[in-house]
Amino acid sequence: MPDFSPRQRPSLSGCWADEEAFSAWLAEEENIQYLREVLGLQGLVAEELEHEVEGYFVDIYARDETFDVEVVVENQFGRSDHDHWGKANTYSSNLGADVIVWIAGEFTDGHLEAVRDHNETADRAVFALRAEVLEIEGCDRTAFHLVTEVEPTEWRYSEELKLGVYQEKFFEEFVAFADEEDYAIFANGSINSYSSSTSSEYNLSIVEGIPKSKDRFSLRATRTGLAVRLEINKDDDHIAFDAFEANRQEIVEELRLLIDSDVEIAWERGSEGKIRDIITVKYSEDEFDLRDVNRYEIYHRWLLSATEALRSVFDDRIRNRER
Repeated sequence: MPDFSPRQRPSLSGCWADEEAFSAWLAEEENIQYLREVLGLQGLVAEELEHEVEGYFVDIYARDETFDVEVVVENQFGRSDHDHWGKANTYSSNLGADVIVWIAGEFTDGHLEAVRDHNETADRAVFALRAEVLEIEGCDRTAFHLVTEVEPTEWRYSEELKLGVYQEKFFEEFVAFADEEDYAIFANGSINSYSSSTSSEYNLSIVEGIPKSKDRFSLRATRTGLAVRLEINKDDDHIAFDAFEANRQEIVEELRLLIDSDVEIAWERGSEGKIRDIITVKYSEDEFDLRDVNRYEIYHRWLLSATEALRSVFDDRIRNRER
């Protein structure tokens, strides 16, 4: 049997002089990551420590720069009490904050139930987080951990759902970017919203007059990849796809000349049960991260380039097919 060392949990007051010192530590860039991971808000930054609200002071007033979500953090050493819970609600109400984060060393059952009830009945989301400091015998360093005691039942930035939040933001900003660049055609597309079974994507007609339900461009941004897909209806038994594939080398060379970056081009003949054949241009210039909102302009510019390249290469070919 393995021989595990005992684990100790020293009090928060044994590690920080007071709650104010703990707040200052948690607000530092390298430490606020603990809150980012729990909340799913990767753009969270501490705006102000000890922000005054009617003679009282918010421990940490924070904001997620990506989604413009305002967060009030109330820190408490020891066991939860009515005073800190009341202050947290007062601060959030006066500031119009979207989220309350209540951190304590221990929570009573009554306060946990109050937080659950608040999440069911109020507009503001509340997290009850238990702060732990861990010491392991034989280790020189301690570890800090935030344990989620209560969280909102429907939190759109949770690990399961936040991909869809980023996808929708990505495509909304893409449409605005395309409009600024005078690509008015992209305003005629549509964003399919994210669901638990379907990724968000942006669909666009290939040729004016041909509905998206038949042939279309599908712009996709997943957790790890960016791509533009030419989706061809295969009701005609792959005739169009087979004709394109017969000129595959010529088409690939044309696309690579038109797209101002290295690309991967994939051909997928639709199998039984699929209604479309697909030709995909994949972003492969560097690592793609949908959460990196600071690189959205680079990604958006590539999407414009790749979509316009596909349109240029296939426009006449598809028009000729329709005649």
